[in-house]
Amino acid sequence: MEIHEISTLQQFIRTNGSLKNTVLQNIDFRELDINWSALDIDNTTFLGCRLSLDDELELRRRGAYLYFPPRDVPYNPYRRDLYTWRELMEGWTAEQDASLDLHIYEHFRRTRLNPPINEAMLQRIHDHNMDEGIRNLLEFDGEGMTRRRCVGIMGGHSTRRDDPFYTLTAKTAFRLAQADYLVVSGGGPGTMEAANLGAYFGDKSEAELLRAIRELQRSPHYADPGFHRRAFEVLDRHPNGAESLAIPTWFYGHEPSNLFATHIAKYFSNSLREDILLAICLYG
Repeated sequence: MEIHEISTLQQFIRTNGSLKNTVLQNIDFRELDINWSALDIDNTTFLGCRLSLDDELELRRRGAYLYFPPRDVPYNPYRRDLYTWRELMEGWTAEQDASLDLHIYEHFRRTRLNPPINEAMLQRIHDHNMDEGIRNLLEFDGEGMTRRRCVGIMGGHSTRRDDPFYTLTAKTAFRLAQADYLVVSGGGPGTMEAANLGAYFGDKSEAELLRAIRELQRSPHYADPGFHRRAFEVLDRHPNGAESLAIPTWFYGHEPSNLFATHIAKYFSNSLREDILLAICLYG
């Protein structure tokens, strides 16, 4: 049995009246006047959709399955988009890290090794949606190849910004981005930050990249005060950079967010995250 997935209003409008064997996810229907009785509701599931009370009662009466965003978790398991560093860093200041990223990690670590069934289900749905976000970004074809040519760069999270290999990694990623490859990293600091940093400057000059590295070296280790502040200073000077992808995990949530990736697929499951890194880097 084929299950159809709908995640936008535009897709919903094109359904031509049938929602049989369909999952609708993260759509806000509250401002729409929909005649649900005219639609074929059969094995239809609504995940994280927003509905008026009347619409909810009508759909329940007709046998639809409805799952709403939980109120006691700091993340939306039904989101379909990848994260941005701005979203994950919301709430962060130089004086206090009250970021969404840290808030999710602190929630996760309480049951990280033995989550109860409801938490485990939400995490799995969230990570499935990260998979979907990556597939949409890379544009997979029927043969499993991607339109975006991905090259993965992995390395130590403790590599300092003043380490020669940090600069070498950034230069390598810089040249890959200029050659129209999409650089993918594990999303952490150290070598992985260097990879996303180099890619970010792929539409700029190497001199600008080297200047940015010198600025970052003022706070060389991720545990140093000012580590994020240096990154923000570079981003303020260069607010628009070339694309790259980071795939981190909250399993290592104590590490700071990588601010130079334009797309972030953050997972709860470290094993899934490592598998997807290998699976998508088809060009090296």
